[in-house]
Amino acid sequence: MKGGFRKSMTWLHTWSSLVVIWVLFAIFLTGTLSFFRAEITHWMTPEHHISARAESPVLMATSYLQSVAPFGESWQISLPDSRSPVLGVNWLAEGEERQRRRGARAVIDPVSGTAIEDARETAGGNFLYRFHFELYGIPRSVGRWIVGIASMLMFIAIISGVIIHRKIFADFFSFRPGKKTASWVDAHVLGSVLALPFHIMITFTGLFLLAGTLLFWQGGNERGGQQGQNANRGHASEEQREERAQAEKPSSQREIVSLNMNAIYLEAESLLGQPISDITISKPMTHEAEVTFRGSEKSSLSHFRGGTPEVTYNVKGELIKENFPAGAEGPIATTYGVLRSLHEGHFADVLTRWLLFFSGVLGTVMVGSGALLWSQKRERQQVGKPGYEVVSALNLAGIAGLFVALGAYFWANRLVPAGIDGRADWEIIIFFCSWLACILHSVLLRQRHGWLLQLAAAGLMFLLLPALDALTSPVGLVAATTAGDWVRLSFDFVSLLTAAGLWAAAYFVLSKGRKSRARRNSVSNKKGKV
Repeated sequence: MKGGFRKSMTWLHTWSSLVVIWVLFAIFLTGTLSFFRAEITHWMTPEHHISARAESPVLMATSYLQSVAPFGESWQISLPDSRSPVLGVNWLAEGEERQRRRGARAVIDPVSGTAIEDARETAGGNFLYRFHFELYGIPRSVGRWIVGIASMLMFIAIISGVIIHRKIFADFFSFRPGKKTASWVDAHVLGSVLALPFHIMITFTGLFLLAGTLLFWQGGNERGGQQGQNANRGHASEEQREERAQAEKPSSQREIVSLNMNAIYLEAESLLGQPISDITISKPMTHEAEVTFRGSEKSSLSHFRGGTPEVTYNVKGELIKENFPAGAEGPIATTYGVLRSLHEGHFADVLTRWLLFFSGVLGTVMVGSGALLWSQKRERQQVGKPGYEVVSALNLAGIAGLFVALGAYFWANRLVPAGIDGRADWEIIIFFCSWLACILHSVLLRQRHGWLLQLAAAGLMFLLLPALDALTSPVGLVAATTAGDWVRLSFDFVSLLTAAGLWAAAYFVLSKGRKSRARRNSVSNKKGKV
């Protein structure tokens, strides 16, 4: 049959995406936000907002650590950077063994040099990140399985979409506003084509990273071997224990040794050829002290975690070790590292991260417009039928309702009291309660200006977020601008852009409603005259 293949691809494109399209919209939106999860967490911790930058952050951090843990097992300093403008320190107390976490932590006030106390507990950007690939409130394995299936169907939809659009690039240059179905087609094509390489990359890499979830067997022997290696690693030899016992003396018997940190820091930064992100000092203030400086940029794309160059100095300021990783070992580790770095943006500088973010926005537009396009095409023939009404309700709750839930999440961050127990959980509870309210509204009251009300509500919340920020942060917006806290200010700016987009959508819905009523009145008048 003529056109049979393209018709088959059209059917495949429609149904492979429709069955999971609302999950895909949530995945794309929260995944797009996850490119800036560290920045979101900074905005959601207003106690860490700064009014000034430390002139000598390394000296300020070491001075604080000397006062709280002078004979600690180790110190770690996290220096301010473009993603997090705060100065953080960690330390292990004397005799404390390193566990999974890095010991006690504090954030230093760059003005007073003291720790910032009573910072609120927040789910921050990490909640959005984890929701992106394992959903929430269900077993992690089930959530990842659902996301994996959705990613597979998304990849099928992208490939079939390219096949069925024979004039896809020509259609990209012909936008037809105010033309109902044609307008939604143009919006769908715009979101698809403008960032098509990104859509293919992000979907394929996401599917690759979740591929193990979709397998029906597990590498038990490999896991057992790894556990055996971990067990062997935990048992030090008798000789090593004796050496450690000789090195460990009570703090009262230790001789305090000072380090010329500033000079070593400058030399290390010059040797690495890039800004330093963090510093680790083992056995601080003793003759056995070693200082390790780590760069902020990975040496290879195949390193999704670690892989940053580092240099180590002894207490005399002599270079004793340097490590410039070449990349992951073996083709499997290299492939995994490259694909994960691409998917999560580990390699990205500030500009590249913004490009990934806006590509994710286009992907969100692509998915959302695809859902609305399905409803628009079938409005006249299927309105009132159960299937169509269910899809329409899910469109409203899954698109506009999710923006309402996100706005409520950010508002909850500032309005829920900072000192209550389980505060981070309350932020998440408010997120889902708001979303549930939108779902109920979509089911029960959708016909009564459902899209207009939910879009306007979300737009209002995002519009007022900068004002809420100014009122609830200990540092005003002017002071933040002076201090160069662009991470916080960028969040407020993107909130205003989001509000503008939501209000534009609400205005479109309002205008569409007015035109529909005008047409109905015109038809009624003509019938009355007849």
